[in-house]
Amino acid sequence: MNQKHIIKEFKEQVSKNRKKTALITTEGVQYSYGETDLITDNLAGYFYSVGIKKGDIIPIIMKKDEFLLFTILALFKIGAAYVPISDNYPENKIKEIITQFSEKPVLINFEYKKYTSLFNNKIFNVKNGMIKKSHFDENIDIENYAYILFTSGSTGKPKGVIARHKNLSWIINELQLKFPVNIEDRYLFSTPFTFDVSLSELFGWVSGGGSIVIPCKRDQELFKELIDIIYEYKITHLALSPSILSMISENEKFSEKCKDLKYLMVAGEVFPVSLANKVRNILDNTQIFNLYGPTETTVYATMYEIKNNIKKTVPIGKALNGVKIKIKKEKGTEGKEGEILVGGNGVTDGYYNNKKLTEEMFVLINGEKYYKTGDYGYIKDNNIIFLGRKDSQIQINGIRVELEEIENRIYNNFPIKQLKIIYYKKKLICFYISNKEIEGNKIKNVLRKFLNKYMIPEFYIRIDKMPLNINKKIDMKSLIKMFEEYYTQTLRVKNNISDDYIKQKIKNIIKTTLSYEDNVSDNISFFMLPGSDSLSSLKLINNLEKVFDINLSDDFLYIYPDINSMTEYIEKNLNQIHYKPILKKLIISSEKTIEEWYKKINKKILSDKIFKKYETHYLQKVYYYDNFNSYIHVNINIPFIYELNKITKALNELINTHELLRSKIVEEDTLYFVEYNKGFDISEDVLIFENEPEERINEIIEKILIKNRLNHLLYMFYINYTENCIKLNMIFSHNIMDQKSVHVLKQSFFDILNDKYENKNKSYFSDFVKIIKEKNNNYKFLSDEHTKELFEVEKHGFVPYTDNDILIDTFKIKNKIENDEKIIFIIKRILSKISKIMNIESLIASTIMNYRIFNDKDFSKNIGDYHTSIVFRYSNNWTENVFEQKFLKLLKRYENGYQPQQFIFKNYPIMNEIQKKMEFAYDLNVLVSINYLGEIRQIEKEDLINKLKKTRNTLKSFPGKKIYITSFTEEDKCYVYYLTAPERLKEMS
Repeated sequence: MNQKHIIKEFKEQVSKNRKKTALITTEGVQYSYGETDLITDNLAGYFYSVGIKKGDIIPIIMKKDEFLLFTILALFKIGAAYVPISDNYPENKIKEIITQFSEKPVLINFEYKKYTSLFNNKIFNVKNGMIKKSHFDENIDIENYAYILFTSGSTGKPKGVIARHKNLSWIINELQLKFPVNIEDRYLFSTPFTFDVSLSELFGWVSGGGSIVIPCKRDQELFKELIDIIYEYKITHLALSPSILSMISENEKFSEKCKDLKYLMVAGEVFPVSLANKVRNILDNTQIFNLYGPTETTVYATMYEIKNNIKKTVPIGKALNGVKIKIKKEKGTEGKEGEILVGGNGVTDGYYNNKKLTEEMFVLINGEKYYKTGDYGYIKDNNIIFLGRKDSQIQINGIRVELEEIENRIYNNFPIKQLKIIYYKKKLICFYISNKEIEGNKIKNVLRKFLNKYMIPEFYIRIDKMPLNINKKIDMKSLIKMFEEYYTQTLRVKNNISDDYIKQKIKNIIKTTLSYEDNVSDNISFFMLPGSDSLSSLKLINNLEKVFDINLSDDFLYIYPDINSMTEYIEKNLNQIHYKPILKKLIISSEKTIEEWYKKINKKILSDKIFKKYETHYLQKVYYYDNFNSYIHVNINIPFIYELNKITKALNELINTHELLRSKIVEEDTLYFVEYNKGFDISEDVLIFENEPEERINEIIEKILIKNRLNHLLYMFYINYTENCIKLNMIFSHNIMDQKSVHVLKQSFFDILNDKYENKNKSYFSDFVKIIKEKNNNYKFLSDEHTKELFEVEKHGFVPYTDNDILIDTFKIKNKIENDEKIIFIIKRILSKISKIMNIESLIASTIMNYRIFNDKDFSKNIGDYHTSIVFRYSNNWTENVFEQKFLKLLKRYENGYQPQQFIFKNYPIMNEIQKKMEFAYDLNVLVSINYLGEIRQIEKEDLINKLKKTRNTLKSFPGKKIYITSFTEEDKCYVYYLTAPERLKEMS
C-alpha cells in the first residue's frame, strides 16, 4: 500500500488549495491551508529552538482550540510525537504520565498553573511561539512515532499505546476510501483529544482537501450545543459514541439539523439496536456506520454499514482493508466464537516502556503480529458480532475502564482484605471485606486524586465474606442480589412529589384517556368507568409511563385498578430498585416432566362428577375437523410482593370459577363440551421454573395439547420465576379462548389475588351456544338480502407473493375517533387500495368482532371463543357514506346474534347443498380477511411482529385464495401487515 506521511498529504493540499479554508473555529476564526502551513512552520521553528527534535515524545496539556491542531502538525514536521493529557485528569494521573517524560518540555495553550508543582518539566505556552519564524530541520518519516495515548490499566497505572506514522497514515487512507472527503466537506472535532477516535477528526479531512471545525468549548458545554454546531457549520463527517448520539437524537429538529451530514461514524460502545434503527429511519440521506477497534490497533479495525433496520444485534462488521481478524477459542484454536484478535496495518508497537505487557497482549501467529483485544465475538453472515469483554474492562460513557485499576487504587490506600467492584445498572458498586467499616465518602475523596469522576464507585458495601459459585469463583449474581437488598433496605430515595400531586395527575390522565368529564372516585376500579376496556387500558398505561417516566407491566391495571392503589405504587416506584426474594423449590423443565404433570392435573380437575354436557359451538367443530391448531398465550406478570402460595391459590380459584377451565371436548355423534364440578385443589401442584427459556417450554406444551385435543384439558399453565417478577404463563386452545377473554382472565385473576372478586355471573358459555343456535339454525338465509348481495360477487383468485419479507403498509389515523368509526376507516382504506390495484369493482371481505351481550344474557365476564366473523361486500363504486351505512347496519344484525356461519357449519363436517352454496359466499369466496388487533404498545410490537413473521412463513405457500391481513394501531399510526397478498399488490406498493 502506498502510505504517505500526514504532513506530505497536507503539503500536497497546500500546493493545490493554498487559499482554501482548512480550519474553522466556533470563535469565528478561519485559517486557509496556506495560513495553517505557515503557522505550523513558525511553531515547528519555535519548538526546535527550545530543544524539541526528531524522536522526542512531548506531553501536551491543552484545551480544544486551533492551537491544539497547530501544535500536533508542528511536532509532526520536526519528527516528534505527542502525548495528549487532559487538564481534567486527576493530579496523580497527570504526574504518572509526565514523569515518564521528565526530560521533555510540556506544551500548553492556556495559562496552566493547576499542577505545575507536580513535575519539573519546562512548560511552554505555544501561543508565545507565533511571533517569529525560526529555522527547523523538517524530518518526515513514515517510521517516526506519531503519538502515545494512555488508556486505563489493570495495575492501577495508565498504559501508553505507542503508534507510528505508518499506522496513522493507514487509517487516514482507509477513512478517505470509506468516507471520502471533497473540498466542500467538513469534519467536526468533537471527541476529547485523549481518545483515539479524535485522530479521525483531526486528520480525516486532509486527504480530500476538506476542512475541520474546532469547537472552542469544554466537553460538557459542547455536547449541549452539539446539534446546533452540526447544523450551523454544515458538518458532513461526524464521529460519535452511542451515548452522545442518543442524546442529540432526542432533539425534535435532529433530522433538520443533520441535513448536511453525509457520514455518521459510531464507535466506543455497543450500538443499541433501537438507537441504530431510530437514527437510520430519521437520517435518510446519511450513511451510518458502526465501527470497532481498540486503541492498540489504531482507531478502527472493522466496519458495518447500517442500511436497513436491524433485528437483534448491530454487527461490528467486516475487517477494514489491511486488517486481519482471527477468532480464537480459550485453548488458542480458531473457532466460530472466541476472543477477537486483530492483525494488520493498524497494529501498533505496543505499550511504552512496558515490554512484559506488550509481549503478553501482542502475539505472533505465523510470523504476523496480532493484538489480543480481550473482546469476545463470533462471525455470522461474514460479519463479526460483538459479545462483550473477556476481562473486567468495561465501557462507561464510551470510555474504556478496567475495574482492576479502581480496585488496586482502593487496595493501595485502605486496610482492605478483599474487594470486588461490579458494574450493574450503570452503577459502579464496591464490595469489600475489612475489620471495620470505612466511610464511603472517605474512599471517594481519596480516589478523586487518582481517578476520573466516572471511575469512582457510587456505593461501598462491607460484607463478611465473598460469595463463591460452584467453581470457587466470586459469584457475581449473589453480589447483585446483595446490592438489590442493600439498596432497597437502606438507600430508598424519598421522592419529593406529594401523593396528592401524583393522585391528581393520574385522575387527569384517566379523564383524558377516556374523554371522561365527571369526577373519578379514588376507590372505583378503572374497569368500572364508562369507556374502559382492554384498548383504553393500554392507552392509559402508555400515558402513565410517559408522564411519570416509569415502566409499567401490561397487567398494571389488574393489580392496581383504582386511583389509591395506582398512586401508592407509582409513589413508591419512581426511584426504587426491587429486591427479588429467593425461591427454594424449583423444577427443571423437560418434555417428560411437563407431560407427566399434565396427566396429573387432568386427573385432578376432570375426575369428579360431570356437571353439564352440551353440543359445542360451530367454531369448535371447524377447528377440530379442519385440524386448525391455534393457541393463545397469556402472560401474567406478578410483583414479588405476593407470596407464591397466595398466587397458586388464586390460580386454583380462577380455574374453579370459569367453567371452560374445567371442561373437555368429546366426540360422539358430534362434538360436545363436558363440564366438571368445582371443588378440586391444584394449588400444590403448579409447575414452577426459574429463568427457564419460555419459548422452549411453550413449544413442549403446544405439542402436548395438539396430541390431546379430545378428552383432556384444553390449556396448560406454569410459573416462571424471573429476575424482575413472577410470571404466570397460560397456553389456551383457541377452542376456549379469544383475545377479549385474555382481558377477562387477567382481571378475574387479580381480583381473586387481591380478595376483590365477586362472582355474580349468571351466564355461561353453554347459554351462548344455545342463543346462537336458536337465532340461526332454522333461519331462511338464502332469501336474506345480505346473502343475496354476497352471491352477486364473482369468483376470485390471485397469484400470491412468495418471498419472506412481509408487505407492510402504514398510514395516519385520527387519535380521538371512536372504535367502530376507526375500524370502518381502516377497512375502507385497505379495501380501497386492494380493489384499485387488482382492478376489482366488487369483492367480499371479512373482519372479526366480539359481541357478548344477547337478549338478557351478558357474557362480558366470561372466557371462551365468542368471536364473530363479519362477512360483507365492498364496492369501489360506493361512496364512503354508503359503505359506512351498509357496514353499520350489518353490525347491528351481528350484535343481535345474526351468525350465518352457525347455520352453514352446524353439522360440520356434514353439509347439505344449501350449506355448501352458502359456504362459498361466506368463506370460500372471501377475498380479504382483516384482523384488527386494536391498540398495541411499543414494547409489545417486536414480539407481535415476530409472531406475524412465523404466520407469514406458514401462509406463503398457500394458493391464492385469501388475502390475510393483520392490522393494529400505535397512537396515531395504523400498521397493516399483508400476510398473504397478490404479487401485483406487492410490486405496486
